[in-house]
Amino acid sequence: MIKAGLCSVCFKPKAPEEVIELAKKVGLSAIEWIGSVHVPAGDVRTAEEVGKMTRDAGLISTYGSIFHLGTGEDITPHLETCSALGARDMRIWAGNGKPSCDMTSEERRAFVEEAKDASRRAAELGIKLSVECHDGGLTDCAESQLRFLREVDEENFCTYWQEILNLPESAHLPSLSAIHASGKLTNIHVYQYRVFDGGREMLPLSDGFEKWKERFDILKGDDTEHLALIEYVRNYTEDILAEDAKTLCALIKASSVIS
Repeated sequence: MIKAGLCSVCFKPKAPEEVIELAKKVGLSAIEWIGSVHVPAGDVRTAEEVGKMTRDAGLISTYGSIFHLGTGEDITPHLETCSALGARDMRIWAGNGKPSCDMTSEERRAFVEEAKDASRRAAELGIKLSVECHDGGLTDCAESQLRFLREVDEENFCTYWQEILNLPESAHLPSLSAIHASGKLTNIHVYQYRVFDGGREMLPLSDGFEKWKERFDILKGDDTEHLALIEYVRNYTEDILAEDAKTLCALIKASSVIS
């Protein structure tokens, strides 16, 4: 099943209570709180306050941390903040800008060992780690992403899914299908882009309705609750968010994967 949500990074200037009110207003059920603005890593008091506000509003929290494996950073403040927030899982990154195909076996092994340690520490706090699906690291294609999940081999080490914009359109559906089949999918970042030489342009989510319906159809019959999180909003305005939220809810209903 899928529930519709919002990444708070879309509205950085707004206070957490404003983001919560906006999410409720447009009919969303969850918020991915960004660790660089609304719920900074190490600020446990803010995490506790935002978590309570989110729960009181009847919304689900997930933590979009900015922690990167492979940088020597300490994951402790991120985990403590996620725990204080009461989030169901924490998003992390598995890369430092280097494509997976260029990593040596030693580099890859170091990522795996760090991820294993992070997963075990997260498990002690009841936190599921979800690696970001992104270029510039070990999750820049489905093959490397799935291999990484197998290598780490920890029950609470999972993954998000999103379009990787430098891959061809034909790669996206098989990627989501393979990751879902692995049983390791947690949440999905949702956005609609037009990619062209020299740039990309954000479009209404409705422009990709059939494409996203086909993707959500993959999750039919899945009893696990996944969050479909709007990650980008054109011009970052409330009116456009309302349009995209309406489309996202319609997509979930059309795919019959809503709880």
